[in-house]
Amino acid sequence: TITATFTPTSTLSIIQIQTPGYLQDTNVINTFIGEVIFIIVVAITTAVLICRYRNKQNKLQVQQQEFERQQIVNSIKAI
Repeated sequence: TITATFTPTSTLSIIQIQTPGYLQDTNVINTFIGEVIFIIVVAITTAVLICRYRNKQNKLQVQQQEFERQQIVNSIKAI
């Protein structure tokens, strides 16, 4: 009997023949490798998004400080 196994989490799917055991082992290993790759991709994506968010926050903070400094300069000029 030949059964095709598809795992949703991993990108790798293999055709598995029931009789020999080593093919089942490679299927487990491939599934594991696929899931590890998936987790790594998710981690990298999350890190990139966090860095972008922090950069945006820093830029906003710098703009706010520049605006406040300009207001102080203007109020001094008014005096």
